[in-house]
Amino acid sequence: MAAVAIGAVLTVDWLIVTEEERLEGFVDTVTGRIDNERIDRALSWTDPKLQPMELTFRGQSLRFDADNAAELPSKAYSHLASYQGEKLTLLSKSIEVKGARATVLVDTLSRRGRTTVEYELRKSGDRWLVSGVFVR
Repeated sequence: MAAVAIGAVLTVDWLIVTEEERLEGFVDTVTGRIDNERIDRALSWTDPKLQPMELTFRGQSLRFDADNAAELPSKAYSHLASYQGEKLTLLSKSIEVKGARATVLVDTLSRRGRTTVEYELRKSGDRWLVSGVFVR
């Protein structure tokens, strides 16, 4: 009987996906080889109409919301065009979830050097949406 109970607990634990585990999928999306498919997958974690998003890199700050949501994909593709084919090797990651907010920090290495990016995400229904991207 104890074996059945232990088996049931392990099965339930295996079936339950934690928020941190869901956000592991996000980390997989924003690391690895940069190509159009990966950019599309990263954009699927955004919806500026529902969750405005701030992007900060190289001293520039851009904000996307309902008024300019359609600009996000073209800005992403144009900014990442020179990085096509580049591989971002994950050196370390940190995922912190506090209620409906999460912070994901990734440290990557590419042929261009080391980069740390902090992502802020907000939960909207069952989805996590990016609300901030801060490239260091």
